[in-house]
Parts: sequence; C-alpha cells; structure tokens
Amino acid sequence: MSRYKFFWLGCKDGNAGVGLLISDRWIDRIIDVKRVNERIMCLKHKLVTCICAYAPQTGRNDEEKDSFWDQMISVTGSIPASQLIVVGGDLNGYVGTNVDGYDGVHGGHGFGERNANGQQILEFCDAMEQIVTNTCFRRQKNKLATYVSGGTVSAIDYLLLRGCDQRHIKNVKVIAGEECVSQHRVLVGVISSAPRKKKRMHIIKAKSMEAERAQCKTRICSVGNR
Repeated sequence: MSRYKFFWLGCKDGNAGVGLLISDRWIDRIIDVKRVNERIMCLKHKLVTCICAYAPQTGRNDEEKDSFWDQMISVTGSIPASQLIVVGGDLNGYVGTNVDGYDGVHGGHGFGERNANGQQILEFCDAMEQIVTNTCFRRQKNKLATYVSGGTVSAIDYLLLRGCDQRHIKNVKVIAGEECVSQHRVLVGVISSAPRKKKRMHIIKAKSMEAERAQCKTRICSVGNR
C-alpha cells in the first residue's frame, strides 16, 4: 500500500491554506520545505521545485491580491534557472479561451472569458516566463472546467511551468467525475523529470533582474486596480 506525507499550512480564520501530498519514495530526496504563508508553500526536491499557491478570492481587496503576486514573484524569482519549477494551485482567475496577446504564455485552448484576476495570472506568467499548461492541450469542455458549483462552471485551478520546460509536460487534464475538495475537480498533470540538455547560460546583472521584477510588480498591480 502506498504511503504519503502531507506538508501544509493553514490559518485560524479558515479562509486560506496550502498543502502538498508527497509519496514516501520521494521523501528522502526533499531538500527544503518553505511555508511562506497560508497562501504560498515551496517544496524543493532534487529534481523539481513545487510551489503550491492559493490566490485571494474574488471580492478580496486589491492590496491583498497585489501582496500575493509580489510574493509569488519573489519566490519564483529566487529559484535558479537550471531548476525545474511546477506551480500548482487555485489561482482564482479566468485566463479565458483564447491567446489574445499572450503568445508563449497562453496555449490557445482555455475555458470561458478572461477576467481581471485571470489577466493578473497571465501578466505574472509573462514576466516570469511561464506558461499556463492547462491551455496547451485541446480538450472537451468537461475536461477543462476545474470548478463546478450550482450554475457556475469555470477553470480557476492551474499548473504553470517555465516556457523553456514545456517539453516536460506530457498531458494536463481534468478528471470530470472526481473531486479533490468540495466543488473542485481533480487537475492532473503528467510531467517528465528528464534532465535538461546543458547549454550556455547568459548571466543577467543583479540590477537588471531587480528592475525587471519591479516592472512586473507594477504591471500586475495596475491590472488589479482596474
């Protein structure tokens, strides 16, 4: 029988929490677990860094949303370019069906209409050179929607990878008949952990990197305040 270890962090008022369930056979390869707060957790494995994220819900104030994305920029930006990153979680936004200006970030096979929270997701991905893997595979609608409640059907749970690692993604789909928690369907990603081919890395000056992050924060905040 398979065994798992659950790493998690919640909060007293119960309106946020993150967790990662890891198979026993991977435990001895875990290097570090960083619980940033009740909305972001980072687990570093020898082969991959996993970030579990839970973005503020619709209705939460802009200051809280901006703070969340600032922290996401800080966490993902601190991970070396050589490390495979998988960001997964409930990001509480609609990235929409079509690319609409986000080539290289949106794969063109999304769900529904984009909203302001979804644009913040795409701005974050664009700045951090990540892709929304849910949108990279053509699927029937019932295998795209991750959230179903009453008459509301939407996609708000996502798996993100760096664009340079897109070849590692073999499949992403929703299992329509299963729920991991109430109202949320199970989103499954099949990811190959084969090592990258070695290539020359260009060194970016620290000042340039800081300027890029600052510009990214400004873009995301401006989207959230519209």
